[in-house]
Amino acid sequence: MADPLDALAHGDAPVTPDRAFTTDLRRRLEAALAAPTPTAPTAPTPTTPALADADDTALQEAAVPATTTIPVTQVTATPYLCVHDADAALAFYAAAFGAEETMRIPQPAPDTRLGHAELVIGGTRIMLSDEFPEIGVLSPRTLGGSPFQLHLTFDDVDIDAVIAQAEAAGATVVRPPADQFYGQRSGQLVDPFGHRWTLATPIEDLSDDEIVRRAASDAPSMDEEVRQVDLGTRTPVAPVEGAGDLGYFTLGVPDVARGKAFYGALLGWRFEPDSIQADVVYSHVGNVRPPGGLVSRDDRLVGYFRVTDIQVAVARVRELGGQAEEPSSSPSGWSATCHDDQGQPVHLWQPAEGY
Repeated sequence: MADPLDALAHGDAPVTPDRAFTTDLRRRLEAALAAPTPTAPTAPTPTTPALADADDTALQEAAVPATTTIPVTQVTATPYLCVHDADAALAFYAAAFGAEETMRIPQPAPDTRLGHAELVIGGTRIMLSDEFPEIGVLSPRTLGGSPFQLHLTFDDVDIDAVIAQAEAAGATVVRPPADQFYGQRSGQLVDPFGHRWTLATPIEDLSDDEIVRRAASDAPSMDEEVRQVDLGTRTPVAPVEGAGDLGYFTLGVPDVARGKAFYGALLGWRFEPDSIQADVVYSHVGNVRPPGGLVSRDDRLVGYFRVTDIQVAVARVRELGGQAEEPSSSPSGWSATCHDDQGQPVHLWQPAEGY
């Protein structure tokens, strides 16, 4: 009877090692061969006078612990991104952030994927690769978003111009640049590959204590941040005449990536690049009227009704016996979550110019 394990045997022909294995092996060898960081000499431990004259040697040894020197090793943390199109990503980061490509390692033919690449933005090194589902390397597009964020700090630059440059290259701005309580001017964007970036430049030299103090007294609360509803970016259309028209909708789905595939095939919806805010993934539909989008947080259909003055509308809701939260602003305008006098939710929206 043939041994079924014979199928696992390999011949004597040389094979190309796995790229991830060789990369990891090289890193380990470089770390092992690097010169150790010198450590400062350890000062002698003073002897306790009261115990120096004692006859109980064991007591002395217990009272004066032996010193231990822990070697300090230099550690470098490097972000490693997975994208669904590595060639396009390298081109985007060069155009958006001025990144310089320093290394590119393609997979052996006929595999056309990029196994590893490295780029430098200023003095920061970033690595990236294409998707490799067979070993669990997946991009935000496949995962429906990513909890990973990158923070780039630029010194002595016009950060508004940097963000505008990234937007022109294809990024989606999710938080326009503004002065922050922690002494930086910053904004946030999502690149075309689903990764979220905060771009910042220092405007004040603050101590940690001052930042903590400001955070306690000046910074917006999490509720205030969450209440801000961004209704997406789209080509400006003629304003709808009169208040009360349905101006926007969001359709909640557990998985935005699957929702895009389903509604794209069913209704012909075409989606713009995802916007990722905290743990919520949002994707704007670019070819329907009234406009709308898919959102991963809600499990229902939500309509936003146009009003000409959000403050007047909120006051009217309360006069009629309903309830209304305070309006919040976003790039798309002012919005408020309300409930009618029977407790049913209704969302009001005062569009910004161009929406």
